[in-house]
Amino acid sequence: GNVVQSDTHVIMTERVFIENKELSSKSVLLKLNKVFEGKEIIIIPTEEGDLFGHSDGMVRFKDNNTVLVNDYWKANYEKPFVEAVHAPLEKAGLEIVLIPYYPSNSRRKVPPATGVYVNFLETNNALYLPQFGIKQDEYVLSFFSNLYKPKKIIPIDCKNLAEMGGLLNCISWGR
Repeated sequence: GNVVQSDTHVIMTERVFIENKELSSKSVLLKLNKVFEGKEIIIIPTEEGDLFGHSDGMVRFKDNNTVLVNDYWKANYEKPFVEAVHAPLEKAGLEIVLIPYYPSNSRRKVPPATGVYVNFLETNNALYLPQFGIKQDEYVLSFFSNLYKPKKIIPIDCKNLAEMGGLLNCISWGR
């Protein structure tokens, strides 16, 4: 879940450095560059309170030049965090599209992923969009239908799955 990639870029959270603290940041980046065969590695901050530090709950590629990013502004995140997420994406020349984001205010150790629509599953023929039984679901379904025309958008009830802290990309990651 901490690897979101396109044909040209890889986005990971800074958690990759924490989980490899026996190596220097430079060594980690060199190893990642080798593993991802020269794709540009982009490091973004870990979302506060995210026990796992996965980027797939924060960003997703729409195509090689466009990255979907949770709308942290509307979710009232602090300006330094939002800028720290956006800056490396912009530096890499990526277009940022803000997507609806309605996170849970839960203080649980593993907060539910309710309202994290960016953690969808995309195939060649369809996009499977998490739905949570909240009032924003209908708006977000319409938003993604417009963003991904003419791809079929299939809503998936993820209320129970969200309670475990992950969603559709989390349970299907295999690339």
